[in-house]
Amino acid sequence: MSVIKALRKTKKEFSCAEDVFNLMKGYTNRIAETKVSRLEKECQADRREIIGLLKRLEELELGRFWVGRRGQESRFEYWVHVKEIGQAALGEINEIDFGEDEWDEDEILGLHKQLIARSLGVDTEAVVLRIKR
Repeated sequence: MSVIKALRKTKKEFSCAEDVFNLMKGYTNRIAETKVSRLEKECQADRREIIGLLKRLEELELGRFWVGRRGQESRFEYWVHVKEIGQAALGEINEIDFGEDEWDEDEILGLHKQLIARSLGVDTEAVVLRIKR
């Protein structure tokens, strides 16, 4: 079964899926991850249901589900553009780009800030990167 067909099947299997996929398709910028608590709040859905959905996305190789440990929250790390996951699941596109995209400088810096913040246990806004040219 193709990833697209599996995504559309997943949408029918999880009660929270349509809300989660609608949230995902609304992103315009590339993001590295989404916390389970954010999806709970935004979609007003059951935590177990959301985790089940994210684990299914991991099975489809769209990213990785991380169980929260050592003060870190449970979260989903995206391996493809989050917007494409939502659009494909909702039938708006028929293909997900798994290739390496050209990233602009702001996207690269933003992702690095997220990774540094996560590893230090601080908010992303607390991380400032300065580039010497």
